[in-house]
Amino acid sequence: NTPMKTKITSLALALCAAPFANATVLLFDDFDGGGLATGDSTSINGGFELVSNGITPGTVGETPSNATITTSATQYDNTGIVSTNSIDATSLVKLQATWEISSQTVVGASSAFQTELLLQGSTAFRNTPFIEFKIEDDGEWKLYANDGGGTVTLFDGPNLAGGVSDGYTVTLDMNLAGWTVTGTGFTANPSQSGAWSGGFDFTDLQTNLYAAATIQTGSNSGVSLDVDSITVFVPEPSSAALLGLGGVALALRRRRA
Repeated sequence: NTPMKTKITSLALALCAAPFANATVLLFDDFDGGGLATGDSTSINGGFELVSNGITPGTVGETPSNATITTSATQYDNTGIVSTNSIDATSLVKLQATWEISSQTVVGASSAFQTELLLQGSTAFRNTPFIEFKIEDDGEWKLYANDGGGTVTLFDGPNLAGGVSDGYTVTLDMNLAGWTVTGTGFTANPSQSGAWSGGFDFTDLQTNLYAAATIQTGSNSGVSLDVDSITVFVPEPSSAALLGLGGVALALRRRRA
């Protein structure tokens, strides 16, 4: 029975995963070819472009496995990438976004080095509405949001305890009730949930959104951020997946009988 159960479990997972990947992913780009502006054959709603705060913008591009972001050598330049195509979140009641970072020059150093991972309202720099995971220059992480009426601090996180340079992942899970932030690869991984506050809630995100990642230099030297992938999706399997899983369970019962 065990081999049969293993086979059916694997089949059930496959049935569940296939519709999930195709039907609920709103944006995916792993920057593994095809060019930054267009994405490749595995991209979903892919394609990214340069975004900057306008202080002598740096450069962005794509290597065989990463989107590369390099600021200029002008102090406080904030340069990054933003998705060219929008994510239609107008009718959603939940949403999840994951940024996988391969490396960056500085995490949590002094002199205004900052990293920002965002969902925002247009391709313009930090355009409202937005929600962002931000690594501050003191090494602490923050969750900020802005509906156009001012920036709200949803959570003031602790110090990342030394930061990282070899890569990390941040996932932001949002629904009508609140938000959850999780991270991996840090010395002290973020893990926090909370309710919406300060006049900002999920309905502010029910619009066309764009995914972005930026880094700011705090000195007269450039810093870099390499992004391995960005994914935005609805965190639940489709009805077809659940029906497929139910059919496999019924087949298992009949087999046992």
